Parts: sequence; C-alpha cells; structure tokens
Amino acid sequence: MENSRIVQEGRARKFGSSVQQVTFSGTLAAKTDKAVLYVTERCVFRLTDGGLELVEVAPGIDIDRDILAHMAFRPLMGQLREMDARLFRTETLGLRSRLIDLDLTDRLAFDADRNILFLNFEGLQCA
Repeated sequence: MENSRIVQEGRARKFGSSVQQVTFSGTLAAKTDKAVLYVTERCVFRLTDGGLELVEVAPGIDIDRDILAHMAFRPLMGQLREMDARLFRTETLGLRSRLIDLDLTDRLAFDADRNILFLNFEGLQCA
C-alpha cells in the first residue's frame, strides 16, 4: 500500500474557532461522558475534558504540514497511533467475516465482576 498523499489542498481552515450552525454539541456529549471521535481522511481526534486530542494519523501524513497548518488552534497530542492501513486499500476490508461470521465462542462473553453474560446474536443465521 502506498502512503496517503494530498493531491490538492482544500481552501477552508479545519476545526476553526466558530461555526455557522451547531448540529452536534461536543460540550454536552463530554458532560454526559459520551465518547466522541472526529474522523477525517487524514487523522482522528478524540474529545477530552482538556480539549480536542489528536490520536491517530493516516500513513504518510505529515502532522505539521498536512494537519496542524490547517487548524485554527493546536490540539492536544499524546501517544499517536497510525490509522489502520487497511482503510486506505482499494480491496474490501472483509468486515463480514470479522463482524458477522463469528464462531459461537466469539459471541459469548462473561463479565465476572458484574456477573453478566453477554450474548451477541447479531447477524447469526442458523441452518
């Protein structure tokens, strides 16, 4: 797989300090302990109590040139991971086998601390 490459840069700044319309409240989501991720073709950000954190970067992307230079503020940055390279391939990801065609043992989980048995029957077909 070839690394990601920006062919033509967009004109708009990303993650500015103001917006024309609010369709999602990150502040409300954070107050109610909801996990919030912002996924772009270049990177993934996570909303934290301290602000927006850059957590994953696409293969071949230069953080300073391709991400930070286009933002109105500097996000938090800790331990960065590379985004899964399979996302950038032309062939299918094979999600059916990973999500639906599960063995029965992969569909069962027991949480001993909470004394709860989890059963995943999603997409299960019995012949």
